Amino acid sequence: MGGNESNEFVRQSREMAAAWGGKGADTHVEIVEGADHFTVLDSLADPDSAMVKRLVELATAE
Repeated sequence: MGGNESNEFVRQSREMAAAWGGKGADTHVEIVEGADHFTVLDSLADPDSAMVKRLVELATAE
């Protein structure tokens, strides 16, 4: 979730993570400072970003 989101986006993101977690998914809310829902995925263009590193970690987990 982008750090520049409205309170409603924050609430929805936390609620969704809690719901998925309640169904057994390993999830948490990650805040991307300075981003909003239009720009939050911009860091996917940077192979050294925390988001890409986390995706690689998830994709290669056994």
